[in-house]
Amino acid sequence: MPVIADIGSGGGWLADYLPGARVVSIDLQPSAEIRGDMRSLPLTRSSLDAVIYVASLHYAEPDETIPEAARVLVEGGLFIAIDSPVYPDVASRDMAAERSAAYYRRRGYPDLAAHYHPLDQAALRSALAAAALGIEQFEVTRPSRGLWGRVRNGPPSCFVIARRLPYGIDGTGRRGLRVP
Repeated sequence: MPVIADIGSGGGWLADYLPGARVVSIDLQPSAEIRGDMRSLPLTRSSLDAVIYVASLHYAEPDETIPEAARVLVEGGLFIAIDSPVYPDVASRDMAAERSAAYYRRRGYPDLAAHYHPLDQAALRSALAAAALGIEQFEVTRPSRGLWGRVRNGPPSCFVIARRLPYGIDGTGRRGLRVP
């Protein structure tokens, strides 16, 4: 049975859709199976077959969370990110951060704004390569369905599938990478 981490899981709903897997839900919220931070996963090295981020990858900087995902994946394990917004430029990322901060203030959780990091496509690709995750599919599209598809003029979102490369090989196939 594959072991999968649903990172940024909220209430852990993904487990209901993967009955053939052992799904571990990890979130800062107390309702998660494991309360934890995606920047420092409370899991051992090479302990997971897959990590999945559904509308959650943007809650930490890619260069902080992606190496953690790589650390806990087995060789050949899957990294999957779905439906996190990706912004094309600095101005749009700054506006998104301001909107999020205002939203969290209105909801009574102003501290959560510090956890929102609008994604940049180039930084995301770079973080995947640096963590020895070989990209198998990388799409940034304006979806017609899903969370951001319902938001009029919402940002494009990502669909990423990457696989943990063998230790000692970086994203270009070169040997000698020191894996965290």
